Amino acid sequence: GFMAELATLLNTLSNVTETGLRDISRVAQALAEGDLSQQIAQSYPGLFGQTTSSVNRTVAALSQIVAAIRNMVAAATAGDFSVRLDADGQRGYARELSQLLNQLSTTTDEGLQAIRAVAQALAAGDLSQTVRADFPGVFGQTTGSVNQTVLALTQIVEDIRSMVAAANAGDFSVKIAQAGKQGYTRELSSLLNQLSD
Repeated sequence: GFMAELATLLNTLSNVTETGLRDISRVAQALAEGDLSQQIAQSYPGLFGQTTSSVNRTVAALSQIVAAIRNMVAAATAGDFSVRLDADGQRGYARELSQLLNQLSTTTDEGLQAIRAVAQALAAGDLSQTVRADFPGVFGQTTGSVNQTVLALTQIVEDIRSMVAAANAGDFSVKIAQAGKQGYTRELSSLLNQLSD
């Protein structure tokens, strides 16, 4: 009768509650451990159904952002820093993460493009190009070094021009100053000075 039916309903409620909470706990624990392979497959009614649907959407959203980051990193590893994450299509932590990674990729891309442009100009013998943008950290140090290289090469070319102009006028006493020079610029200056001895 009545008591048996009530007991059956309470047992069903207890089973749904226990099973639903276990499923939610299992997936939440997997998420906490970084495992995005777990989802809740069983269909639940009411609030449990809404909760399991939200948990599954969380797993899907995290899986999507991880896949997008994986794609961005793969492109960057291959030397392509132009790949960006769709921050406009995201909300909350996913939007912030996308914006931060896009900022990193943009800084990297712009820094490398600026350095590449000057290196190409140097390779073509063009000493008029320098990196004009300011970059932070290692990019700033690298662009500073590239600009110092351009400056050193420009100075040695100017020194050679002055020496050749003087020699063309019959004055072989002009020497290239050694002060402040080191490495190849010092060696080149020393060799050129030997020509006028």
